[in-house]
Amino acid sequence: MKLIAFITVLAFAGPVAAQDTQPKNIVENQTLKAQVLLDRAHFSVGEIDGTSGSNMRSAVKFFQEAHSLPVTGKIDDATLSALEDNQPILKSYTLTADDVGGGFDPTKAKPSQKSSGKYRDVDEKLGELFQTNPKLLHKLNPGVKFEAGQVIQVPAVNAPYSVKIAKIVVTKHDKSLKVYDEAGNLMGYYPTTLGDDQVVPYGTHKIIGVAHNPPYDHVLDGKRVQSDGGPNNPVGNVWMDLDVPHYGIHGSPSPDKIAKQKSHGCIRLTNWDANEVASAIVKNATVIVQQ
Repeated sequence: MKLIAFITVLAFAGPVAAQDTQPKNIVENQTLKAQVLLDRAHFSVGEIDGTSGSNMRSAVKFFQEAHSLPVTGKIDDATLSALEDNQPILKSYTLTADDVGGGFDPTKAKPSQKSSGKYRDVDEKLGELFQTNPKLLHKLNPGVKFEAGQVIQVPAVNAPYSVKIAKIVVTKHDKSLKVYDEAGNLMGYYPTTLGDDQVVPYGTHKIIGVAHNPPYDHVLDGKRVQSDGGPNNPVGNVWMDLDVPHYGIHGSPSPDKIAKQKSHGCIRLTNWDANEVASAIVKNATVIVQQ
C-alpha cells in the first residue's frame, strides 16, 4: 500500500446530541448494553449489532484480562459490574441536513478500482457515526425516516481517551490490536484484520505520522491512479504511518468484515476504531506486530 499525500481533515464533526434517554426495551438486550459499555471502555466489538459474535467475545476476554476478572469471554455479573458507568446506553440525536444530505456515491469500488471515497447512503453514514450496524439503527427506530430534524435513538458511544497511547501490540493469531499507556497498562482492544504472513510487517516499529482522509495510490488497468480520500477509500478515513515503507494502521470501508477476512498487508480497523486510536497516539509510539 502506498500513500502519496497526507490530507488533514477532521472526521465526523457533527452536532451535539439531544437530551439522553433510556428506553425501557434497552434493559432487555444485555448484549447491546454490554457492547456499548465495552465500546465506552475502549474494548471494541467492531460494529455494534446487538448480537454476540467472535469480536464481542474477544472484547469481553481482553476487558476481563485488563480488570483481573476470570477470563471467559462471556458477559457475567462481575463483568457487567466492572463495565457499568451509570450512563444511558442510548441517547436521542437530532438528524441534521449534513447528516442526511446529498453527496453520496451508491457504488462501492473494490480495492482494485478507483474509489470516490464517499458514503454510499445515509444508512452507511449514520452507521459509522454511531459505530453501529445500520440494520440495528432501524430496529431502534422502527418506522422512522432518517431525515433532517428527526430525533432518533442511537447507541451512546464515542468516549474519548483520558490518557495517551504509548504502545500498540498487534497479534495475528487472535486478530487483536491492544493499546497501552506509558506505564504499560492495557488501555484498550480493537479487532483487526491482517494479511498473509509474507506481507505482514512483523517486528517492532514506530508511528511516524497520522493522516486523515488520505488518498490511495494504486495501479488500475496498467495506470497509476489515485482514489479520493474518504470513508470508502480502501484505507478508510485515517492512516497511521509505520516506519516501514507503504505500511500502516488504517481504517476500512467494510466494518462488518473486520477480523473476518484478510487484508492486503496492512493493519486494518474499523474507521471509528482507527480514529479513536489516532486521536490518542503519542509521537513515535511503539508498534509491535507479532504472530
